Amino acid sequence: MIKKTGVMILLAVALAGAGCEGSDTAATTPSDVANPEAPSDEAVVHASLSLGGDHVLEFTEFKPGLLGVVEKGRSMVDVPKMTPELGKLAFVDVYRHFAGSAAPISKGMAAAQARALAKAAEPMSVSPRELGTGKLSPMSADPRQLDKTSTGEGPHFYNDAEQAWFRTNFCNGARSCIQGWWYANDYSQGKVGRSSAFALNGSESKVTAKLTEYYQSCAWTIFYGTECWWFPFGSANVPPGWWAGVTQVSGVNYIYWELSGSERNTQVSLEATY
Repeated sequence: MIKKTGVMILLAVALAGAGCEGSDTAATTPSDVANPEAPSDEAVVHASLSLGGDHVLEFTEFKPGLLGVVEKGRSMVDVPKMTPELGKLAFVDVYRHFAGSAAPISKGMAAAQARALAKAAEPMSVSPRELGTGKLSPMSADPRQLDKTSTGEGPHFYNDAEQAWFRTNFCNGARSCIQGWWYANDYSQGKVGRSSAFALNGSESKVTAKLTEYYQSCAWTIFYGTECWWFPFGSANVPPGWWAGVTQVSGVNYIYWELSGSERNTQVSLEATY
């Protein structure tokens, strides 16, 4: 978790959107991989669907009441199926779009959606005690900053085949598209209820990168005034030559996206839509 003192001022960024059309392609038989009866502080995958080959969807409860869909595929092979339009649907409706209208909904998935509805009715402000400030980790010494859109140093000519493919299939019409080297950061201009971010880790990398989403919680303290914290809530591993995306389908908050963990000589891409 990352702490930031003072009132957060989020700057506007120009985005480019997941340029993919809705899919009528029938998914393979859904695999219900989790059916918890109670919420967990750890991410729970309630169902997983294969769209063919290595292309998969994971219907995930990142934290109690925070729901989303993780999509993964091969670079230059699989195009995204989670469109902004589908991101507007309820969690179970997104699942049935891919699994079929008659697909059964597990008790765990139904309970997760109920928790999301309950959380949406809660007030946004919380006390410092509820934020769990005693468990906060310090800000990374990495040159990346939470108050700006950024990526690693390197040529930004966008003519690498994988990056060009990513721009065509992911960045066409979205709010922002960041391409560069090693890492990429972006954040929402304001509070958003539905959002998505997709990231590419170049095939030249030898290590797996990670796409992480953070939400912001702020509280007034008697000694420091308003303090804000970034809490991680959704993530997806991005192996070399792969892309991965996280679509948030519940909650309303400021969102920060971070692609990290790749190598300095690796070209990476990140787009966000909200």
